[in-house]
This record gives sequence, C-alpha cells and structure tokens, in this order.
Amino acid sequence: MRRNRREKRQFELSLEQEFPFMRQKEISDDQWEKGSYSLYDAYGCAVGEGWYSILRGLCLDVTKAYKAVDKPIDLVISQVKEKFGSLRFYYHPVGHDPGIHAFDFLGSGTLRISPGKTDLHSKISEIVSKWEDLSGSTCESCGASGELRKDLGWVKTYCDSCYAEVISKKEGEKQK
Repeated sequence: MRRNRREKRQFELSLEQEFPFMRQKEISDDQWEKGSYSLYDAYGCAVGEGWYSILRGLCLDVTKAYKAVDKPIDLVISQVKEKFGSLRFYYHPVGHDPGIHAFDFLGSGTLRISPGKTDLHSKISEIVSKWEDLSGSTCESCGASGELRKDLGWVKTYCDSCYAEVISKKEGEKQK
C-alpha cells in the first residue's frame, strides 16, 4: 500500500515532467539551517499513489486556466499532503505572501482564501477546491471510489478493499 522512496520520487518526477510548476527546488544548507524552505520542496507529495489521478487532474485544470488567458503559470507550491482524509494543495502566486491561505476542517473541507487579486487566481482557488473535494471520495491508496474512514485512530479515504486490508493489518498487530 505504501510506496517506497524510489516509487514516491518516480511519482513526483512524472508530475514534474508534465507540469514544470510542480518541480521541487533544491534546498541549500543555509536554507535548511534557517528553516526558509517550503514543505513541498523538502518532502514532496505526502499523499498515497491513489491520488495521482487527482493531482494530475488538478494540474491539468490549472494549466488550462492559465492557457485560456495566455499567461505563464505563476504558482509556488508550498505543500501537498493528506489531512483529515482529503488532499490539501497549498500554494501561492509568485510575489504574494505565502502565509495562511486556507483553513482545514474535518468533514467540511477547506475554507480557501484566494491568495491573488485577479480573476485567474480566483479560478485557480476554485479548481484546487474542486479536486480537494473529489479526493474525499477517492481511495488514497488505490484510486478507486472510496469514503472517509474515521474509525482507524486517524481519518483516511479508502475503498472497501483497502479499508479491509488496513483493518486486517491492524488486527494482526494487536494479536502480536
């Protein structure tokens, strides 16, 4: 169910090749020491491979929105992760403060504050919200139709099959 480091990097590289704005930046020693780097650059996509199609769809829609207005993509990716069983895609436009642009809630998604002043940035905010919402019904592990599972000690979105596998593994660990 979980990818190893090499598979995770393959996943990220395929996104980077198709969507250059998803490219992770190198972090210098000085940036590490000062803590002045994005979580995305440090840790990449902290989601299961079942959401690859979700991330790819999000990136395609973002690319189309920028092409429709004939502008280069000006997004800086801050973090890509799972939280409360759904995708969280944090970003800001170049030149904008990378401060808080979203508040996450269990069960009711994200309240997103559009980080830009333009219609395009508002459109990007809508696109991100759409795909984050879709992730809440897509198994993070395999990509099949899923649902939020709240009885595991944490909240995750799993299909019935992956959920049964997690429950079985959890029960096996209890018996040890």
